[in-house]
Amino acid sequence: MQLRRITFLVSMLILIADAGCNKCNMLFFQEAWGNWALVQLDSPSKTQTVFPVKQMLKIALENDRSGNTFTGETLFTNNVNVDNKQWESFDPDCRNSSLTAIYNKTFRRKYWLSERNQRLRATGYVDQIGGKADTLIYYYTRVQ
Repeated sequence: MQLRRITFLVSMLILIADAGCNKCNMLFFQEAWGNWALVQLDSPSKTQTVFPVKQMLKIALENDRSGNTFTGETLFTNNVNVDNKQWESFDPDCRNSSLTAIYNKTFRRKYWLSERNQRLRATGYVDQIGGKADTLIYYYTRVQ
């Protein structure tokens, strides 16, 4: 398990070096791991800060049945797992403290970390960041 994690981290460092970015990529990537509670949802028509159900997002390093390591997202509603997604790859942007997660080559979601890595802002799952369908912004706070 420990060897797989080290292998994964080394491969991520190689990907980051290939992307031409500096060490902030790996730090940002690791800081995105954790449990996040939805606190606000912005849409073109309104801002919502009260939700009828508790929404949680978990971003974590996981293993599949074959032992391969990947970054996965788990969405919980009222502590019940309602959706799982696997990052196929990611595209970091150090200057803007953001990264774009890519899921099965078709969907993307952009994340921004702020306030000493305690707040996470995210787009919806869209085929093009900044495109016509990219209208929702989710705000999360880190929880233990």
